[in-house]
Amino acid sequence: MDSEKGRPRALTPEKQERLIELAARGMSVGQAARRVGCSAKTVQRERRRSPLFDYLLGKARSGGPGRAPTLADRRGARGLGRSNRVGRWLRRVAAGGRSAP
Repeated sequence: MDSEKGRPRALTPEKQERLIELAARGMSVGQAARRVGCSAKTVQRERRRSPLFDYLLGKARSGGPGRAPTLADRRGARGLGRSNRVGRWLRRVAAGGRSAP
């Protein structure tokens, strides 16, 4: 039996990936959200819950690795903790490194 209780999330990891792809192709977040079957509000909520999703979506919308790290990048990396692998990766990316986790 599934360990999570309550209603399943509308924005599954597969939908998150698709949304990031659509945003990278120049589609607005609202349009991409409708295309994957959720609302823009759902995307906003998930961006607040997941610093990694927020970072990846922002990176896709800004045109790729050349952009300067934002305050949200630094906050997200700091909020994940030093022992967290994703947190270390986000801090490395925010500092200018480009390796994957």
